[in-house]
Amino acid sequence: MIKSDIRNSLVGLIFGFIIGMTGVTSGFYLIYLGKILEGSIFSGVTIAALVSTFIYGSQQRRKERQSKPQ
Repeated sequence: MIKSDIRNSLVGLIFGFIIGMTGVTSGFYLIYLGKILEGSIFSGVTIAALVSTFIYGSQQRRKERQSKPQ
């Protein structure tokens, strides 16, 4: 069970990194093409989504640890 959780966590991190880098790179490419507003929005939304997912996951893990009896 623990190995499965570790593997799932690692796969999630890898896919999150790939999605994040693709979004940010695409935004920078749009900026390079002269579409500054669209590129900034695309990169900003990608970064905001990743940060909010990280914060949400951290809060859920904290709640889970607090609810388990020691």
